[in-house]
Amino acid sequence: TLERMEAAQRELDEKVNALQDFQLECDEAQYRLEEAAQSFEEVRFIHRRHQRFIDHAISQIKHCNKMLTKKPSKKERRQELAHQELKLERAIGGANSRGRNQ
Repeated sequence: TLERMEAAQRELDEKVNALQDFQLECDEAQYRLEEAAQSFEEVRFIHRRHQRFIDHAISQIKHCNKMLTKKPSKKERRQELAHQELKLERAIGGANSRGRNQ
């Protein structure tokens, strides 16, 4: 009976050790999941910012096309195109500097 109690104790100890090992694996998996979630959020934020930039650039291009088909005077067209070019250069410059800061 003492031998059976010792065998049962050893079996119990093994099960406790197995449970502790499993808990460590679960903790590690949880940590990796949290890291992945953080990375996903960062990528999603960058994607949204780039999408806003793309939408803005498309809007500027549409505006330029509209101005080109409107048949303004040459002077008006040159002024508007220079203005739009400046706005696009600023937007691209700002996006490039933000991209370097990532």
